[in-house]
Amino acid sequence: MSRARLIQVCLGVLLVSVLAKATAAFEPFPGWDANPLTTVTAITGLGPTAGLVLDALAAIGAGLLIVLARHRCGWVGAIALLGGIGLVVRTLLIDAGDAEPLPIAGAWAAGCVAFAGGCVIAPRPSLRRAAVAVVIGYFCVLLAKSAGQLLVEHPAVVASFDLDPEGALASRGYEPGSAAALQFERRLRQPDITGWFGLANVLAAYLVAGAAACGAIAWQRRSHARTWAWRCVTLLGLLCVAGVLATGSKAGVAILLAASLAFGIAQMLTARGSMLLGIGVWLLPLAAVAGRGLLLPSEGELSLLFRWFYLETAVEISAGHLPWGVGPDGFRSAYALTKPAIAPETVTSAHNSLADWFAMLGVVGVPLVAACAVAVWGSAGLLRSAAGFPKIGPPARPAVLSLGVILTLPVVLNAYLEAEATPIELALVRLAGLGLGVLAAACVWTLRPGRATLGVLSLVLLTHAQLDMVLFHPGSIPLAMLVFGLSAPQIGPGGRSRWLGLLGVACAIALIWFGWKSWQWEAPLRRAFDAAQTVAVESERAQSWTSFDRQQFERLLTEQAHEIDAELQAAAAAMPRDPRAWLAVSDLRLSVRGPTPEAWQAAQSAVETEPTARTLGRLGRIALALAPTQADAETWVAQAREAWTQASALDPRSPHFPGLLAELELEYGTQDEALRWATEALRRHDNYRLDPLAGLPDDRRQRLEDLVKPAPPGS
Repeated sequence: MSRARLIQVCLGVLLVSVLAKATAAFEPFPGWDANPLTTVTAITGLGPTAGLVLDALAAIGAGLLIVLARHRCGWVGAIALLGGIGLVVRTLLIDAGDAEPLPIAGAWAAGCVAFAGGCVIAPRPSLRRAAVAVVIGYFCVLLAKSAGQLLVEHPAVVASFDLDPEGALASRGYEPGSAAALQFERRLRQPDITGWFGLANVLAAYLVAGAAACGAIAWQRRSHARTWAWRCVTLLGLLCVAGVLATGSKAGVAILLAASLAFGIAQMLTARGSMLLGIGVWLLPLAAVAGRGLLLPSEGELSLLFRWFYLETAVEISAGHLPWGVGPDGFRSAYALTKPAIAPETVTSAHNSLADWFAMLGVVGVPLVAACAVAVWGSAGLLRSAAGFPKIGPPARPAVLSLGVILTLPVVLNAYLEAEATPIELALVRLAGLGLGVLAAACVWTLRPGRATLGVLSLVLLTHAQLDMVLFHPGSIPLAMLVFGLSAPQIGPGGRSRWLGLLGVACAIALIWFGWKSWQWEAPLRRAFDAAQTVAVESERAQSWTSFDRQQFERLLTEQAHEIDAELQAAAAAMPRDPRAWLAVSDLRLSVRGPTPEAWQAAQSAVETEPTARTLGRLGRIALALAPTQADAETWVAQAREAWTQASALDPRSPHFPGLLAELELEYGTQDEALRWATEALRRHDNYRLDPLAGLPDDRRQRLEDLVKPAPPGS
């Protein structure tokens, strides 16, 4: 096989891998987001292991591209590869015993290698054009998924929830009426489209990028306005605009307007002027967030204000956790400790790529920040369209076939994953989206867009990354980083590309090892899920039986529960720093036998693995439930008191744990302690005026207010 053909194959592997991750939902804890003992469900997304395998394939494709290509990836690509190696080393030394950070770290490492691969592709017009055509064709697939969500999936999910709200909440570990349950229901009923990302703002980022890129092509090729290719691309741009509006993303609408205006003005400026304009667009979200937080009162618009809270807290976290940061999974706990008192949310990301990398990775994040900063410069420099373009003509059949295969393979993988949960009408919508995607890719290939299209595509994603989780969601990271690499400027030779490519392959080997470690944890989880589903299916059948053998079902439950318990403990042993398997064990034991010392012991193991507000809260709830049933009730009350006191200290802004402690003291302790905790809970709740739903439930708040209310004179 010739070198040119090998390069095309490597590019195909890279594109299929990054699109496969972006065309599937991500399940960080496969099968156990809800209680599989009580809910008949299916695993329909990519687990951590499959995600890491796709990351490794992307890194292999990009690494071999760097080895084979005659063009060097430059200093920018070398910096990105340095970031990938740093991520791998940091993960090996710090996070190897915890399954939660591996998917994000792996996606960042693969993204760094894909970035360098993009730098190699960029100087070759045919390869660059193929990459841009495939990415724009992917937007059709994304739009089809979104339409299916809006018209089919969301109504079905809401209807299923309304059949048994309490059961649906209990299966996810939420107490009906609690703040977490109310927030979950609020999110569930919102008809926002999210694609496979599960986040409306991330979907909006890609749809804005698609609208801006299609608009740039339509402008550059306006002399061909009567061709079917031009009309198809223009229509896709309009559909992307409609998708942005359907997401309800205010940031998406603002960035689309800013990018469109900047692209139009850039055509009248010099190259230097257009570059400065593009950099200004990228800085606009940061200026808006800072201005909202520093200059305006807390009342009024909240989304920018909350992002200001994330940003200023991330700066504080970065300064306090040098040199290695808090890790990809550590931001939530660190944010809960240091966020402003009036910030009601607890988040896993700063919603800003630069802040995320500094806070989570420390000095290891510096190469990633540097690479993306140079990509901003390159994207801004590409905004001004070239004076002339190659003539257009009908696309060659092999090119269309290759583009179609690259777009089809990720959709086929997704169809396999979601087969059990996809009704026929949804499958038809996605099939239509795939067909339109191949057509759009062929049209883009035919129109031969200039590099300004790539510049606006990359600049929009880079700008959105300052307001949302484009560079934090594992499914989005590699695709976005590849686009950034395609737009990065070529600076310096960057050393011999062959050796730099081998660094990319070394990253891929490390990702394969991460995947193997993850599978040792994930395989027992899946076996436990399958056993739990046996019970759930039999339980569902039993509801329609006229004669139900309760003893036979109890025997089945006991047998399966023993197997599930053993598998979950095996998963916990495989990742000794991840508490989620132990929390699942405690859920299992609670579901089967109710509050028992064994369930408490599993929760205690989760606390010993990672003492967070979440694990301590679970421990306290089980201990308090045990108190009325045990001879040494005071001991269990003391355990609950200690756990919730520690949880309150780890989440010092939330009123939840002080409220629980007030009610505990009222029943088992002293009036003075109950009054103290009730006062603290109400003080914290008052700080949550920006989102009262995140504070105390109304009934608990009323009880605490009655408790602290002064007694009438003479009573």
